[in-house]
This record gives sequence, structure tokens and C-alpha cells, in this order.
Amino acid sequence: MPEEKETQKESTQMNFALFISSLGMQALMHLGEVVNPLTNKKETDLKQAKQTIDILEILEKKTKGNLDKKEEQILRDILYETRMKYIEKAGQQK
Repeated sequence: MPEEKETQKESTQMNFALFISSLGMQALMHLGEVVNPLTNKKETDLKQAKQTIDILEILEKKTKGNLDKKEEQILRDILYETRMKYIEKAGQQK
């Protein structure tokens, strides 16, 4: 059983991929794509979404060359998805 506890502990520890994923979820929440857990509603706040996307872009620049392939791919995918959703939502508000 100690092995099982160790695996559980490892899966709940913060790592770069989990951190980036949480920022991606936050951006999607601000884009109205994911329910806000505090209000149980989908809410759109483009200013907050843009700020979170900007943070992801800063992380991409500052970590260049220091991530493993999996981390790079996760960050690239999250940035692509959030940017496309942002463009879509911003275009709807014009």
C-alpha cells in the first residue's frame, strides 16, 4: 500500500503541466467556455481572459528551452486553444 500512497501524492503535487493547465482553464472560464465554480454560471470577461493568455505567453517566452517536449506541447496547445476562443469571443462583441 505505500506504493499506492506515493502514486497518489505524486499525482496531486503541482508541476508545470498542471500549473499551465490550470491557467488554461482559468482563461476558458473567463471566455465563458467553462462554468465558474463560484457562481455555477458561464461568464465572459474578455479583459481577464486576455490577461491570463498574456501570462501564458510570458511563460512560453521565459521558459523557452527549459521545458520537456510534453510540457512544450501542453503550453502550445493551451495557447492555441485560448487564443482562438478569445478571437472568436472578441469578434462576437463587435
